[in-house]
Amino acid sequence: MPSSHFSTLLGRDVPNSRFNLDTASGNFIEVEIADSESNYISGTFEAVYIRDHRDDTVYNFYLPDTLRFANGFFRVKVEPPR
Repeated sequence: MPSSHFSTLLGRDVPNSRFNLDTASGNFIEVEIADSESNYISGTFEAVYIRDHRDDTVYNFYLPDTLRFANGFFRVKVEPPR
């Protein structure tokens, strides 16, 4: 099963809070353009992340329990293998 997560940092180097992908939500990534000449791909995404308090090193009251990314857009240059 695909998964995704991210962590917040304290002072740029101390892991703090972890957010895990809410697999019960309608998350998606849709590649709309894959240009093999310029090596760019682009598309849209939506994702919902839930905070995992078990990994908190310090409780941060300013962080929400749920993060929702809606109407997201990405454009990425894909580097050819070396």
